[in-house]
Amino acid sequence: MISLVPLAFAFLPCAAADEAAAARLRLQVELPPVPAYPADGVIPEELWKRVVFLDEEAGELILSFPPDSDEENPASGEEIGGPRVTARAPLAIGICPSLSAAVRRADEGEGRGYVYRYRLANRREAGLPISKWVMRVAGGEAIENVLNPPRWVAEDWGGPRAGEDMRNALEALTYTWGDAHRRKMSRSMLRRRLRWYLHFSRDRLQPGDALPPFGFTTETRPGIVRAYVQGPRGISSQSNWTEALRDQLWAFHFIENNSLSISTIGPKFAPDADKAAMASDFLENIEGLVESGELPAPAPFVREAVRLLQSIADGGLKAADLAAWPARPATDFEAAILSAIRLSLGE
Repeated sequence: MISLVPLAFAFLPCAAADEAAAARLRLQVELPPVPAYPADGVIPEELWKRVVFLDEEAGELILSFPPDSDEENPASGEEIGGPRVTARAPLAIGICPSLSAAVRRADEGEGRGYVYRYRLANRREAGLPISKWVMRVAGGEAIENVLNPPRWVAEDWGGPRAGEDMRNALEALTYTWGDAHRRKMSRSMLRRRLRWYLHFSRDRLQPGDALPPFGFTTETRPGIVRAYVQGPRGISSQSNWTEALRDQLWAFHFIENNSLSISTIGPKFAPDADKAAMASDFLENIEGLVESGELPAPAPFVREAVRLLQSIADGGLKAADLAAWPARPATDFEAAILSAIRLSLGE
């Protein structure tokens, strides 16, 4: 029996990173469980209809078709046992991104609300270039004054239009993960996102390189969010494939599942959001980052942030008192969190 490998635990982001280093980089990956490809290339009968496998050591997906078939006619093989025709493609998580964020109140002439700025780099440890990154955007406030590096394109996507066919997410996840996980994922999938991408592969962000700022202005207040950074898609289905074969590959092509996600600061709260509710959200996210190892539990900043945010959420401390908050962040990420807390709760 070939076991299913849960990639979220088996595959570490950034080729040179150990588990502690991956946490410090604040990177996470979530991909569908996938069978490991056997060393002898012989697929057991119970997995005969399976096409997508994992070479965990190489960090690659393997497409393995039945015998007497090929990419032009992948479903023709009926014989059980024996070697299968294979094609390989690197996982889109072979990148190693670094994303820094800075948020401030907009000055006169810059629009209303908050100015968000980001710098994206692809660390030297990366095995693939970066071709796209996506940020969750909450609320219906306008995104204005969008700033792009040369040759990058921005897109504010608010979900499918009325009547638009979106077979993608749910059916593919059903095939690979089962109904329970499909329902869970359907609730977490991005409903609105700001996406930056490239038209041409020659412009991809190579390992060791960095980009000038991305940015925008919006009235949506800042909070802790996830950004999804993606390498080039290495493998695609063919039009003549059966639906079952396409679905196995589709399950790897959703931005929540085929990218590295990194904690950052982004637009999250409506301008009139309740202060206690915002404090509760900051508190929940900080506790989650501690659990994942992305923030150090004993850090003075974390202890003080949890104590004060809990007091605001419970109504025991006025949000305005944050202006004199004596917390001393020890890292750039902690400083960005503190800035977002003060901007969203202290005004």
